[in-house]
Amino acid sequence: MRTAMDPVRRATLHQQTAALATLENLRSGQKLSLQDEEVLREMAKDINECLPTVDEELQQIQADIQYLEGMLGRLRGRAVALSDEKIRMEDQSALCEASIAPIRRVPVEIMGQIFEQVVTSATEHGLGVPTDLHSLTTTCYAWRMLALSTPSLWSTIRMDSGSYLGELSRRQSAAFVRAQLRWSGDAPLHLSVLVASITRGDDQFDEAWRGVCSQSHRWKTVIVNAAGTNSTFWQDNPCFTNLPALVDLKIWMDERDTQFPVVFDSPKLRRIEIDHSVLNFARQSHFPLSRPSTLVLTGIPLADCLSAMQWFSSTLESLRVDLSRLTLAQRQAFKPELIVLPILKKLHISGDGALRYICRSITAPSVRHLDIDRLDEHFDGGEDIVQMINRSSAAIETLVVQRCTDIEDRLLDLLEGLPTVTELQLDAEIGRSHLNEKLFLGLTPSAENSPCLLPNLRRISAAVSAVKAHGDVSFAKVLQMMEELRKEDCVVDGRLYPAVKERLVTRQPWDITFDNSDSETNDSNTRGGADDEESNDSDYIECETDDVDYTTDSGCSD
Repeated sequence: MRTAMDPVRRATLHQQTAALATLENLRSGQKLSLQDEEVLREMAKDINECLPTVDEELQQIQADIQYLEGMLGRLRGRAVALSDEKIRMEDQSALCEASIAPIRRVPVEIMGQIFEQVVTSATEHGLGVPTDLHSLTTTCYAWRMLALSTPSLWSTIRMDSGSYLGELSRRQSAAFVRAQLRWSGDAPLHLSVLVASITRGDDQFDEAWRGVCSQSHRWKTVIVNAAGTNSTFWQDNPCFTNLPALVDLKIWMDERDTQFPVVFDSPKLRRIEIDHSVLNFARQSHFPLSRPSTLVLTGIPLADCLSAMQWFSSTLESLRVDLSRLTLAQRQAFKPELIVLPILKKLHISGDGALRYICRSITAPSVRHLDIDRLDEHFDGGEDIVQMINRSSAAIETLVVQRCTDIEDRLLDLLEGLPTVTELQLDAEIGRSHLNEKLFLGLTPSAENSPCLLPNLRRISAAVSAVKAHGDVSFAKVLQMMEELRKEDCVVDGRLYPAVKERLVTRQPWDITFDNSDSETNDSNTRGGADDEESNDSDYIECETDDVDYTTDSGCSD
């Protein structure tokens, strides 16, 4: 009775038999010697005797695998249970902490936003300037402490010198500004100034403005609209100094303001926006303004626009130019000059005039994002765009076309000249005529359309208008064409066209075809208001020892 061979012996036996018993020997028909036949016979016998042992080992391993798989399943189930338990414990811990908080109805961040909206009640241009400090004393102690202990709530200062404000309102407004400067602590200031009339002689505004200027080292964002009638603001404030924290500057000027206000000591300034102004950059031999990375020019003359671009050319990464109101005189006085913007990455141009004249004047080798705005059927600047891109040897990756009407064929010509675009964003909220079958056929590769438009397109989005003019495709058709566009990778004439991996169609919520059921207020929410009022009364905390001085000066007490 032979015993089972160990693995080493089995391996040796396998090597020995492999040398004698091969397929080549069988095919050759060559007769083996008697000695080789005897050796192979013994080897075959030995192999057959060790096969049961191999079967037993294999069965044992399979049993071990089944046991480990069962153990792994139990461990996974335990992990899921522990994960659910962890979430429950975290939720319970949050409830415990919220229950002992001084104000536990809503997070402090939300309360802060509510406070800022209610107390300041200011608009984008600084209207509705707050004037009443008394309202702060009529709130509950918890709200007062939240307001007074959060400097950022007081860091947005809005000033208005409008003559429509009464004398009492102007005094209260100035007092409010002083209170903001006091309670904002060391927080960065966000300043918005609206000068709607003559500022000289407005003692309340002048006093508040001097207080704000004394804190110029805290200015972070500044918006000044001094384009009002008879405004003397820029004559009285030709320069700003000591602005170490200033990041964003936006100003409105008019034809009486011939020079940009000089800004000193602003090393962090990154964004400048100039609106509705008549400037003269060339007359300033010294322009000690920090070089920003973002420049926005709206409504200024073409010559001054080019001068500003030339001055900031070395640091600009984002440029937005709106020359939609370009006059005939400006067009005739245009003198081409090449401006190199070496690190510009994002270019936003509004208006056909800006496209034509700005694109003829710049070289931007690093630009990757191109935003085209406010074009119509008279748009003929597409060739200038393509020439600018080719001259710069740039590769546009993202193309945004917004607020454009009746530009179907011109849009196709533009897309044909920008083959490197990988993301296309189309804004059709004021007309969807360019969202038609011709566009999507041009974007679809086929034997008849090779190479197609935007061969590297990976993302496409469209904001569709609720307005459907005669001849426009339906919204359902737009959805269908978007869904069918390049679903999969395809090869046409040996060229690979990758599939579009992201596609998005949006509409405005006021679209008449929208389902607005989610926005309706149900009865339960309405009924809940009374309960909340009762509970708020019970949460009112009367403070007998509140010694905070809410009256900053005598002017506030009137």
